[in-house]
This record gives sequence, C-alpha cells and structure tokens, in this order.
Amino acid sequence: MHQAGLHNKEVKRSRGIDFSDFETPESLVASSDNKITITQLRWALRDRRNNGLAPAVSKFGKRLYINRAKFFEWFVSQHGMQTRSGK
Repeated sequence: MHQAGLHNKEVKRSRGIDFSDFETPESLVASSDNKITITQLRWALRDRRNNGLAPAVSKFGKRLYINRAKFFEWFVSQHGMQTRSGK
C-alpha cells in the first residue's frame, strides 16, 4: 500500500503538479487578507465557464481548487491591472 502511494507522488511530480499551487476558495480569500470576499469569489466561480476563469479551477468531488497563478493572471486581465513587477 505504501508503495502505491509513493508511485502516485512520483507520477504527480513527473506531470508538473504541485499541490501547493492550489487553494480552496476559503484559503484564497484568507491569503488575500480579505481583499477578495468569499461572495465575490463564489460569484466568479459560479460563472467561470463564461468569464474565462475555468482554466484556473479544478473540481475534485464537490470541492473546487483554484490555481493561484492562473487565478491572479485572470484577475489582472479582467481588471486591467498590472502586477507589482509591472508586467
């Protein structure tokens, strides 16, 4: 059983998946120091197929996981903002 778990971790790494890149909606709001509200985020998530956010979201069971980097790329593109580095 332990061997299978180890193999799964190796497969995940080989595909470039790093789970530290993903947040739950609640943890994303908390990490934004509540600059984004849970209500705002849920609204965007509900409409993700129409607003372009879908590529940043993965669903596992009933839970949604948000890729932080893709979310912030989407956020900046939606609001015409620049990142701190000016990009």
